[in-house]
Amino acid sequence: LHNFTREENEVLTRVGPATPMGNLMRQYWIPVVPTAHLKEPGGRPLRVRLLGEDLVLFRTSAGAVGLIGAFCPHRLAPLYFGRVEADGLRCAYHAWKYAPNGMCIEMPNIPADQQFKDEVQHPGYPCIERGGIIWTYMGLAKNLPELPDFEFLRVPDEHRIYRLFFQEANYLQVLEGGIDPTHVMWLHSPYDLSDEEMNAQQPAQQREANKLGVKKTPEDVEIFDRPAGFTYGAKRTLGGGKNLWRVNQFILPFYTMPPGADQKAARAFVPVDDDNCVKWQVRWYPTAKIAKNTKEQVRESFAEEAYDPPTNSVPFGHIRMKAR
Repeated sequence: LHNFTREENEVLTRVGPATPMGNLMRQYWIPVVPTAHLKEPGGRPLRVRLLGEDLVLFRTSAGAVGLIGAFCPHRLAPLYFGRVEADGLRCAYHAWKYAPNGMCIEMPNIPADQQFKDEVQHPGYPCIERGGIIWTYMGLAKNLPELPDFEFLRVPDEHRIYRLFFQEANYLQVLEGGIDPTHVMWLHSPYDLSDEEMNAQQPAQQREANKLGVKKTPEDVEIFDRPAGFTYGAKRTLGGGKNLWRVNQFILPFYTMPPGADQKAARAFVPVDDDNCVKWQVRWYPTAKIAKNTKEQVRESFAEEAYDPPTNSVPFGHIRMKAR
């Protein structure tokens, strides 16, 4: 076991510009929100913060998605209050307008012979919609990397569920719980293994282990390095020559894939800044046949996972839980 020093912890959890982890994260496409959260062309923008940068996400009335710096560089007015138009977002203060890529395209309050819109350096990041998600690339590479190709991005929308939660902890704190082999058995199963009410909320394989009274602590953990992360298996003995292996995956830069049954599962822990993150819960059926024939009892959510009424005063104000 290795205990992080303060210095090591700061290197791993600082995600702003010009930090080692921030530079690493910016080499990947990053999920911003599900497309359903910004569906209406010309609708109200969303305040977001990613990797320590305050941004505003909008969809032009022509349907293009833009992700640009949150404050107009002219007088730092919040662009969230701007007017969404066919080709960009117009600042409400002095009407400077920005294209979805962040370029300043109009300065109506500046005389024609004094225009300098081509010199304005305003943050703007490319966005692509795939698999019901708006993705952005915040890095410097001119040749954009390939988009992720997870299985859940390939299935029809009706066979896939995204739920997002703003969490007041850095991404590594939350991700670590997602790959701790003891986490699920101690936090998400009954303390008393005979508690049928709690057992009913567990996956089938976990209910079976609980029913047999199998102890919660794994007897063995095997880890296998992969090109993009690692896979581990945590073993518990069921008796009768059988073992239960709970297999999980970590995939760079911030994904996990805990075990599922008919319905598969994935998680993403997207850094908001050094102290907060957005946790994505993803569930999907790999095929239409499985979705049609499954007998699984699927838990949609717990009551404490309900959202507070949406607020536009803070980034990701529409996905903040009541229980926090």
